[in-house]
Amino acid sequence: MDKTITTPHGAVKMRQFSNDNSARFLEEMKQKGVAINEVDASVFREKMRPIVEKPYIEKNGDAWLKKINASLAEKPKK
Repeated sequence: MDKTITTPHGAVKMRQFSNDNSARFLEEMKQKGVAINEVDASVFREKMRPIVEKPYIEKNGDAWLKKINASLAEKPKK
């Protein structure tokens, strides 16, 4: 197993790759006939946040999650 994907650095690299290439991937799928639905994911994220975060916080505490959320808040949305 490639350990770079299990480290914070690896996670950042994977996210960057996804962000850098998502438009290209979507365009390739559209050209192949895949129907793409555009949705406002923020509504889903906000509804799911407490459901996803609660078990994580109960098991691991909230320090790491606070860092992640702060980092996400700093980045401009595309």
